[in-house]
Amino acid sequence: MNEHLLRMKRDVRFCVFDFETEDLNLFTSKPWQFACVVGMNGRVIQKKDIYVRWADLNISREAEQITRFNHLYWEAHARDPKEVFEEINEEFDKADWIVGHNILGYDIHVYRNSCRKLGIKPLPIHKKMLDTYACGKGIKLEAFYKPSDDFRNYQIRLLNERVMKRGFATLNAFSKLYDIPTDESKLHDALYDVEINYEVFKKMIWNIEI
Repeated sequence: MNEHLLRMKRDVRFCVFDFETEDLNLFTSKPWQFACVVGMNGRVIQKKDIYVRWADLNISREAEQITRFNHLYWEAHARDPKEVFEEINEEFDKADWIVGHNILGYDIHVYRNSCRKLGIKPLPIHKKMLDTYACGKGIKLEAFYKPSDDFRNYQIRLLNERVMKRGFATLNAFSKLYDIPTDESKLHDALYDVEINYEVFKKMIWNIEI
């Protein structure tokens, strides 16, 4: 009866991703770390954790502290940004759904601006994005998605929905809601965040009628 719903499908490829960036500026901030977890049928089939070498990287002190940025490690492991974003595009192109926390509000802008800076054509990934921040707000506010609505527009509306309670829709808040153990000292590392977010997504999808 519900075989058409996303949670019932077993051959769907999900790419859960996150960037760590210089700061929170939507227009200029460059990502120095990209991580993704690729999942199918509830299982992780691939993980990637890539550091990006920008010649003009200018990470803010606040971002350094929050993400525990290690310059020596970054210097030793970072790769050419054009090569990295071509690889990111390969992952995004293969995915049936692209998942992340606040990706429609933030990460998609970082992605597009970085591609343009590198002379790479951004993919139209907004068409297959599922934002756990937006959808989670909808679940908590009981503003559930209706199949008659456009899913992307639904998510954008929820992103713009003001909630006064601090921490209402953070990734940590949803990991607690769904009883997913987390180490808060590891949050804000891109790979750890996407590992937790994939577990959150697998439970959240049972509350979303898509």
